[in-house]
Amino acid sequence: GRVLVATFASLISRIQQVIDASAKHGRKVGIVGRSMVDNVKMSIEMGYISPPPGVLLPLAETKRLPPEKSVLITTGSQGELTSALVRIANGDHRDIRVIPGDTVIISATPLPGNETVVSRTIENLTRQGARVLYDKLALVHVHGHGSQEELKMMLSITKPRFFIPVHGEYRHLMAHAALARTMGVPEPGIHVLEDGDILSIDHGATVGGWVADSAITVPVGMVSAEAQRLIDVTRESLRAGIDVARVGVRKGDIGAAIQAVLEDAGYGVVRKYVGHGVGRAMHEPPSMPNYGHPGSGMIMRRGMVVALEPMATIGSPETVELADGWTVCTKDGKLSAHFEHTMALRDGEPADVLTAWD
Repeated sequence: GRVLVATFASLISRIQQVIDASAKHGRKVGIVGRSMVDNVKMSIEMGYISPPPGVLLPLAETKRLPPEKSVLITTGSQGELTSALVRIANGDHRDIRVIPGDTVIISATPLPGNETVVSRTIENLTRQGARVLYDKLALVHVHGHGSQEELKMMLSITKPRFFIPVHGEYRHLMAHAALARTMGVPEPGIHVLEDGDILSIDHGATVGGWVADSAITVPVGMVSAEAQRLIDVTRESLRAGIDVARVGVRKGDIGAAIQAVLEDAGYGVVRKYVGHGVGRAMHEPPSMPNYGHPGSGMIMRRGMVVALEPMATIGSPETVELADGWTVCTKDGKLSAHFEHTMALRDGEPADVLTAWD
């Protein structure tokens, strides 16, 4: 009969495996589910999926084939409510109905918390006459997560100074952090984050002996409205400083523009850490404070390359430096945000931003 394979739309290698197996056994393949259709199309365009000629067909054409000649690749391996497989299981998909004798392969392991909805999907498919194969019954999925030894290999190769474990429940994050410690990652550089936290990343690059510096603050999962506003306003303050920056303006004009945005929103302006000149070294003169008085300070000249670096706090702007000599926290423990771009000044032109976050 017909075969339906449910997997992650992002698991491109698995999609290629299904296409290859289908071609080997004389079956045509149809794609079901919006994200699956989009990802397959993009992967073919970029060369990540190479279907043999004539194997991949529009869904409408696969419906005209004998069941034993077709394979459908679909979304819904995690029981997502609006996914194609769940709608097929519920009998309300507009194009696909279960045919008794269908084989449905769920090529995934349920993520923690999804067990119930996946089980319900399997139950509904079985009631309609499908034979359902999943990880407890058959070897239909090998997870893509690294084993402990593979994680240790990654850490030994990259030798990170800073490490943030991602993916999994809190216990998994803590276990990964503990593994990093055994591999020599310094304790002050290991940070276990949770949904609702915000993270600032300050990063630099050297190209041809010239340096650029930038920073960004990002939300971790869903954050509070207060945290999101802090991120948005701090980013806005950087944009305000860049918009003012021109050949001929004074340093105080730029700092005052940043300061006004932050203080008008009720945030503290960190004064201990400021922007700076950038060239052959990461930090060169002049300093570029995130505060100031219009009309004060040095005149900005053609050819200057500087980094603007506003840091804002919800509470006190006072900070403390941790033992790693790099990580900075607010003294009162309240949230802060941090953005930075490197820019160059040219005659008669807006500042040319040299760094990007994307």
